[in-house]
Amino acid sequence: MNLSPVVSRRISFFIIPDAHVKVQRKRNPTSYNDACHIALLNGPAWADFHSLKRASTAVQAFYNHEYDMLIRGKSLSIVMDMVVHAVDPTRHIPTFLLGPVAPLPFLQPFTRLQVNTTYTIEERIRPGSSVESDIAVENVTATYRLHPPGSPAAPQPGQADDLLAITFRNLHAKAKPNSDTAFAIATIDGLEWALRHQLVAQGHVPTPYLPAINARGLFDLGVLFADRAILCAEAMEAVIQAQPRFVIGDHACGVEWQLWVEALEESDSDDDTKQEDGAGGEGDTSGQVDSEGNTRSSEKEVSGHDSEPKKNPYVADEYDSTSEYGADDEKEFGDDEFSEERGSAATADEELDPTKLGALKEGNKTV
Repeated sequence: MNLSPVVSRRISFFIIPDAHVKVQRKRNPTSYNDACHIALLNGPAWADFHSLKRASTAVQAFYNHEYDMLIRGKSLSIVMDMVVHAVDPTRHIPTFLLGPVAPLPFLQPFTRLQVNTTYTIEERIRPGSSVESDIAVENVTATYRLHPPGSPAAPQPGQADDLLAITFRNLHAKAKPNSDTAFAIATIDGLEWALRHQLVAQGHVPTPYLPAINARGLFDLGVLFADRAILCAEAMEAVIQAQPRFVIGDHACGVEWQLWVEALEESDSDDDTKQEDGAGGEGDTSGQVDSEGNTRSSEKEVSGHDSEPKKNPYVADEYDSTSEYGADDEKEFGDDEFSEERGSAATADEELDPTKLGALKEGNKTV
């Protein structure tokens, strides 16, 4: 295929996807190393890519070259978005409910890993105060460097994984006029410190998690983001401040708020589109006079915000009775696993009230 490098690279960006994965614990593992399962969430996109390569020998050679270039150029990543775990990422899942496996030989060439999750932060108000607390919804994206098996550049035992960058992005804020955002800044600082100090935040798990890509390491990293970083940040705040300034919602609470924000943004976008269509479009008969002399009025109405949470394509319906999370799921692997299950989220069909945080925990947690 005689294409310029710029054109071929642009085509490759559209055709070759990142690898979106979901890591879960098996209910009946055969061994410690077999305790976790990596599912490839966008398998159909990769299947389309491999089908395209089989079109001809020239096309196969072209895309094999482009794939290698994207890997070497650090343009492809393994993406682990914790929002796909709508309830609790530490639960044991029956084998028949696990998704299609992502083979390690397929994942090992990747040199970058992105981990995403969302935290809901509430300002702590003194007991008995009539002042309404402020709320901030923060999304964090962390990028890690991955190493091939046996690489001398990989972190050594006791060292942290190669964290390249952490980015916090505010998704939503509910604040009083002239409100002080110190509570949110303090929370972000505590969470970032916990994510950078794995041994402190999750001391029972040896580091590094990912000397090379593996299922158990990805699972431990996901738990660090979804659970242990919250515990560590709140514990640090309780030690540093005589009066803690914030409380962080659990993982299910963060997921609910993120889905609510996404649904709100989608509803606003739909409203804007309807208004543009109704402003003098071909189908707009507003203001026109019919044959009887009556003035027509527009029948278009702009709907309010959609209260139904937007469905993430990679989130299973974990609230349904037939989903992978049964009510009788128990944590049963190893003595070092967590002994308490986090609270479940509200039903997916319920509207999340942006003025309330029902899932926020009241008391401090300890690491």
